[in-house]
Amino acid sequence: HSSRSPPRRDAFSRRLRLLANIIHHIMRATTNERKPPAKVAAGAAKKKPAAAAKRAKKRVDPKRYSVPFEEMCRLMKVYGSTKCLRKRVSSVNGSGAAGGCTKIESVKRKFYRWFPDLEERFVKDEVGGYYVPKYGHEFEIRYRQEMRRKDGESLNRKRTSGRRRHQQQEGTSANTMRAASSVVPSTAPDAAV
Repeated sequence: HSSRSPPRRDAFSRRLRLLANIIHHIMRATTNERKPPAKVAAGAAKKKPAAAAKRAKKRVDPKRYSVPFEEMCRLMKVYGSTKCLRKRVSSVNGSGAAGGCTKIESVKRKFYRWFPDLEERFVKDEVGGYYVPKYGHEFEIRYRQEMRRKDGESLNRKRTSGRRRHQQQEGTSANTMRAASSVVPSTAPDAAV
């Protein structure tokens, strides 16, 4: 009888083990919910490299290449971006930094940045194959001008706050430097001579 723990301690240790077991199962369940189930065939444990997986994803994406390149250029010239210009020369019209030698993939990426909601805002004209705005040309032009104006104001606020922060940092370091250079040892014994 002396080898057994008192009943109170035995009940406490059982509850503690039960609680630890419950926590373990809860943690396992929550981590399993976040992870997608593994769909690996037997013997196929190798993963594709990240670059290869990215290329495969790009090839599969039907939206990316559904618009002809000439139509992309036309839409970009006619309607423009929804963001304000960031003091860069446009490469769409051929006057870019590379002398008009722009990569097609670069223009496509830019197009899909400028027209992220192409399917929602534009409809493909069956006769000519052109994309036309759902709500009309003038409405789309006004919408994009307004978006550029708002983005310009936002960018201006960011630049101004950045300048203020930079000037405050510069001012603090300049004041520190001025204070350090203006300190003259007046209590030195040679100062009286």
